[in-house]
Order: sequence, then C-alpha cells, then structure tokens
Amino acid sequence: MVKFTKIAGQEVPVSFGNATLIRFEEETGISILNLGTTPLNYKNTLVLIYEGIRDGYRKAQRNLDLDFDAVCDLLDEDPHAINRIIDIFTGSLPKEANSEKKMKVVPAKK
Repeated sequence: MVKFTKIAGQEVPVSFGNATLIRFEEETGISILNLGTTPLNYKNTLVLIYEGIRDGYRKAQRNLDLDFDAVCDLLDEDPHAINRIIDIFTGSLPKEANSEKKMKVVPAKK
C-alpha cells in the first residue's frame, strides 16, 4: 500500500512492502526478521526510508529523480519527516490479532 507524506513541501509516496524490505536487506545485510528487535543505526534508518520512498514512487508509477544523497538532503530540510515516515513503516508491520490471548493447540485425533 502506498501512503503519502509531505517532505519539505513535496508530496512523496512511501511504501514498505516486500520489495522495499528485500532491497533493505540487500543494501544493509540486516535481515528483515531482525527489524524491530534491535534499533537501527542512523545510516540504516535512512536506507530504510530511502527504499520506502523508492518503492512508493514505483508503486505510484512515478519517476524518482532523487538518489540516496538527494533524499538525505530533502530530509535535512524537514527533520520531522523522518518520524512521519518511520510511523508509516511501523504502521505497515503486521500486527497480531489479539496479542493478549495465546493460541490453544489442540492435539490431532488418532
């Protein structure tokens, strides 16, 4: 799903689907299975944001004319955009339907 946010006055599409997560793994060597279990360093956070923007543009069928450094420059102009995009990422993660209840395992009948 594509979400939109403004960065320095520009409307920017963002997506954190499978393609984003695969590119993040390729760029950083960090498994997506570890996301959320340990904090990312600042560089890897920006890589995740860049890949989310890159995939957002792809899904919105728009050309991305910004490389990683240009996205970083854009974020310099709007430091609060980092938190907004991380909120989009966090909202895209699967949630347990009811984390308080544990699943009951019923043994198979023989």
